[in-house]
Amino acid sequence: MQITKITILFLYFIVLAAFILNLDPNGGAFKDFQYHSKVSQDFSKNFSETFFNYDSYATRHSPVFYIIMSVFFKFKFEENIIRLIFLHLGLLLPFIFYKCLKLKFEKQNKISLIFLSSVMFFSPSFLSLIIWPDSRIFGLMLFCISIYYFLKFQKKTKIKYSFKCILFYTVASYLSPNFSVFSIFYFIY
Repeated sequence: MQITKITILFLYFIVLAAFILNLDPNGGAFKDFQYHSKVSQDFSKNFSETFFNYDSYATRHSPVFYIIMSVFFKFKFEENIIRLIFLHLGLLLPFIFYKCLKLKFEKQNKISLIFLSSVMFFSPSFLSLIIWPDSRIFGLMLFCISIYYFLKFQKKTKIKYSFKCILFYTVASYLSPNFSVFSIFYFIY
């Protein structure tokens, strides 16, 4: 178990170093974040005008993420502080993924599941999108929570798990509409 803690700490320091160095392994997250910041600042300055003219921004992202980010700009948070907050929120994704794996493969060795869930730290997309906040990473996080409750529902068939699954799935779809296609799977099941 000691090796697991050391590995997790090592991965955390790698992410922090990548954050400090402003790395963008994916290649486009920095530019996207600059645009996200502009739209979010517009929401913080004049919410109604930005909201009613949102189509003029020509973005494929839902306004929900921009509205959430605008709250931080409204309270005069520095951009690096906002990024650091969102980075730590994004680091919940591997933990949520681990919880899903643990639920699905309960007889599997915990250390194996921890290492499997840690693989995402080597994904350029994951690193870029937690260093430079984006709606897709938070949509994915909420979608993983919906999968977690879906797996719990499969095991225990309690209606509360079904409602939680739908709730997190819906919010994930509002943050990142890419996930809305998975409604077909949930509907069929």
